[in-house]
Amino acid sequence: MIKRLLLPFLLLGILEIWGIALVGNWIGPLPTALLILASCFLGWHFARREGLQTLRVIRLRLSNHEIPGDEVIDGVLILVGGILLIIPGFLSDIMGIFMMIPYTRGMMRLLVKYTLKNRISKRMVVWGTKRR
Repeated sequence: MIKRLLLPFLLLGILEIWGIALVGNWIGPLPTALLILASCFLGWHFARREGLQTLRVIRLRLSNHEIPGDEVIDGVLILVGGILLIIPGFLSDIMGIFMMIPYTRGMMRLLVKYTLKNRISKRMVVWGTKRR
């Protein structure tokens, strides 16, 4: 599992450094650093705001004895999007913004549900520590 994640994270890091260097050459080092700091702050702010809103909806659904399936997926996407926005770099910021915007997050939620449904139907989901 870790071996499969190593290459994408390594490539993401290389692309982020390349993007920061490219933007730094284009607009200068100080504006680039300020842009990275602003995206970090905005990522924290939007993740907090969207996360609290999603938590309210989850609590409302639970109090009405409903299952908050979509809202839980939204919460995970908001968490991942917030982490991506806090990570310095422009590629991760773009991916994080897409996870924060409700419309694009809805599309990603559909993709997550489709992927989970396929993995469950093919018995590729591992419950616990052993494959059955």
